[in-house]
Amino acid sequence: MQNLYYLPSLNETSNYRVTGNFGITTKLNGWMTANMLFNDRYFSQPVLGNKNNDILFTTGLGFTFGAKAK
Repeated sequence: MQNLYYLPSLNETSNYRVTGNFGITTKLNGWMTANMLFNDRYFSQPVLGNKNNDILFTTGLGFTFGAKAK
């Protein structure tokens, strides 16, 4: 999974946000998956005292209910 969003301000052209996501999922067995997601959010004019860039990396396990294993 991947996506990239550019969100411009309608009032001020120098103010915008960019969000990008990249994630992968892999099967561990018939009912469990391992998930990893990388998220980056950039704000051209953040709130005073905050940074422009916010990076998030998450991992997790997923469970499948009711599906037959292939």
